[in-house]
Amino acid sequence: MVKFKFHDSLDKVAVIGPRVKDYSQVDEAIARLRRQGLRIGTFVTRGGKTGTDAHVRRYATAHKLKLTEIRSDYRKFGCGSAMVRDRIIVEQSGCVLAFVGIQGTHAKGTESVVAYARSKGVPVFWEVV
Repeated sequence: MVKFKFHDSLDKVAVIGPRVKDYSQVDEAIARLRRQGLRIGTFVTRGGKTGTDAHVRRYATAHKLKLTEIRSDYRKFGCGSAMVRDRIIVEQSGCVLAFVGIQGTHAKGTESVVAYARSKGVPVFWEVV
């Protein structure tokens, strides 16, 4: 079992992943990490998406946790807005919780976020849903 030892600035958890349909898988993964000592004060997500983002929004509401949703600004950044948004998410978070599909597949956006987080020294935790 992993025991987390985060300092206060790491309580913002970025959550990224596919458009999963089963709420329970996301809920169970988050609950398990919290039992192992991951302190979650705020979730940071892409916002406005279905799937993982919607599940995290529901979980945050049910457990009275803060939620920051960062959306793409297409007017300002054009076709690069998703990448800008994802970098902002990482920069505002102490760790990244990345969900991957049951077959280990994940979108290029998830790969990009994970690569950027690692380049910045932000811890990444993988969960299969």
